[in-house]
Amino acid sequence: MTPDAPPLRRADLGRAAEVTADAFIDYESYTPMLPEREHRRRVLRYLHRVLFRYGLAWGEVHAAPDLAGVAFWMPARNPWFGHVGMAWQGMLGLPFVAGWSAFRRMLRYFDFLDSTRLKLLPGPHAYLCVLAVDPARQRSGVGGALLRPSLQRLDAAGTVAYLETATPANVAYYERFGFRVVDDSVGPDAIRTWGMRRDPRAGP
Repeated sequence: MTPDAPPLRRADLGRAAEVTADAFIDYESYTPMLPEREHRRRVLRYLHRVLFRYGLAWGEVHAAPDLAGVAFWMPARNPWFGHVGMAWQGMLGLPFVAGWSAFRRMLRYFDFLDSTRLKLLPGPHAYLCVLAVDPARQRSGVGGALLRPSLQRLDAAGTVAYLETATPANVAYYERFGFRVVDDSVGPDAIRTWGMRRDPRAGP
């Protein structure tokens, strides 16, 4: 791991979750499920704190040195979330933070993402679950600095990578790093989502 993307320290979980909530506050997949903005912020902070705790235990979570950005990968050896592990890291509290109606809508969308990914990539693959950059630092190279070391390791290992985005502008952004659209679907709550695959590159 390069100095640009060291592993996230457990002591920085709270700050990483805040940065991610700010980055995703107007994200197209969350606004239909959580229409009230401040409620959405609270839910996103809680959700990503749980996700990053899970990532520290079973995946890889990297942060910019100044915590301006965070990247969370599930590794190719185990790219699927475990229900027991998620519960252990605090997911059982999410319905009480989000409310039961919003929680059910979130579950439907997450199930849609999982079923689509299983259809497209039934075999081993690395899964980019989260790439978030502080809004004040976006378009300054933070995201690329977080992505490149992981992509280089995946290339060396010959590993396929996958991600989803619900933001049209992100499609072109990820294409710059070798991802290509392999699915364009409308899921629950009419959320349009692009699934993107990256095949490993040979050579420098």
